[in-house]
Amino acid sequence: MKVRNATPDKINRIGLVGAGNILKMHMRGIQRYPERLVPIALCDVDSARLHEAADSWGITARYEQLEEMLSSENLDVVVVMT
Repeated sequence: MKVRNATPDKINRIGLVGAGNILKMHMRGIQRYPERLVPIALCDVDSARLHEAADSWGITARYEQLEEMLSSENLDVVVVMT
């Protein structure tokens, strides 16, 4: 994962869509840039998978509907992994 056109003083709030296996790879990349990337919310239609993944990565905002996440959170980036 490369972070382009980001400045050290800009923190990008990230929403993630999809709590499957690929989430681990994206979260590892996000964690490489804690000064610029902050995972804020996770969305998945599978409630059990959503809560398990959010618990394991420390993400407190959880949504089963994308529209709800987008309207409720002030996100700079949305990563779609479905």
